[in-house]
Amino acid sequence: MDGLNQIMPGWVDPDSGERHTATYEYRLRGHTGYIYRFLDGPLTVDPEVSGRIDVHISAEPVTALLLNYGRIGPWRPTVTGQVLAWGRKPWLATTFYRRFLPARRSGSRTGHRIQEDSPHNRGSA
Repeated sequence: MDGLNQIMPGWVDPDSGERHTATYEYRLRGHTGYIYRFLDGPLTVDPEVSGRIDVHISAEPVTALLLNYGRIGPWRPTVTGQVLAWGRKPWLATTFYRRFLPARRSGSRTGHRIQEDSPHNRGSA
């Protein structure tokens, strides 16, 4: 997560992040937690904490990865306890991953590039 945190501000989706103001504590279970603050759109990672955190998120690491890549929706992990959210505005947890540009396939105009013909993207026949 440390390396990813350095580039996350560049992955904020300008459409969904625009005018968004909230502070998230995001913790992968068994790992260090991080603070993400959106202030009228732009993201700051691990800012000096002043004021309250709006939502605390605790996620099982594999589930978090699948959510972040858009492979699963937020409701099943929430119901099964793989992702927990609490705080002043826990509903913000369901849209956290959508604040960032999605991974994209070759030829797509937005998001981050994933090679379609990569061996990692091929299913077994």
